[in-house]
Amino acid sequence: MSVISVSLFSLKRARKAMENAYHQGDWEEVRRWDTEIAQHLNDAFEDGARDTKALIRELQTILQTYAKIVEALPDSCGQFMVGPEFRF
Repeated sequence: MSVISVSLFSLKRARKAMENAYHQGDWEEVRRWDTEIAQHLNDAFEDGARDTKALIRELQTILQTYAKIVEALPDSCGQFMVGPEFRF
């Protein structure tokens, strides 16, 4: 049994919370957890005890989660979440 670092555990927990918010259709919570994930990613990368392979696997999972969210993003949230400089 391997030991998971606190930073990776927190990152996984935040990703799962964002997934739950997505499944419930709570876009405000998705947005909030998106911010949390960014902070946890920073912590995980700076963690001297990180398991790089486990972190890469979690990053892949996070990217898959974001892909699902972007596909399902309502137009109203897209306009709210993306600044005017990115609109086409």
